[in-house]
Amino acid sequence: MIAINLLPVKQLKKRIEIRNEVAAYALGLFGMILILSGLGWTTMHSISGLKTENAILSKKKASYQPILNRIAKLKKDKAKQEKKLEVIKQLKTGSLSMVRILDELARITPSGRLWFNSLHLGSRKITLAGVALDNATIAQFMNRINDSKFFSSAELARTTMITISQANLKSFSLTVGIKQQTGEPSDKKGKK
Repeated sequence: MIAINLLPVKQLKKRIEIRNEVAAYALGLFGMILILSGLGWTTMHSISGLKTENAILSKKKASYQPILNRIAKLKKDKAKQEKKLEVIKQLKTGSLSMVRILDELARITPSGRLWFNSLHLGSRKITLAGVALDNATIAQFMNRINDSKFFSSAELARTTMITISQANLKSFSLTVGIKQQTGEPSDKKGKK
């Protein structure tokens, strides 16, 4: 006997293949959605954690702000104090050097032969006006100024003959340059 299969086998096999492909596609799509949902959830969870941490850090920063303001004020005050100390140090050095300069000027002045009428101290020069017995005394005084370690030069501005108590004397005016002094006096090296 002859058996005839009237069932559409090819069509059934094709339907099964299509159904399997659709199921695999749907399963893949569901898996992809599941993975993306998991990634989205972990990302949202980490964003939420970072926002919480940011809020905590912002509160901490706000609590430290008065301290930071105090530190900034202290730094500003420190800078002011250092500036004041530097000015005091410069004044102290300047006053010591002026004392030494005036002492040197008194030391090199010919005693009993030359007198000062006025002395004006500038930052880098001294203007002297006075009276001397003669031009040789003025020249000797200028040479002593030029040889001194405190003065850089002596320039005669003017000299005129004047009569004081029936004596003919020379009135003069000098401009004396002051050398830049470095270091402290030698007698203070051991002191602090």
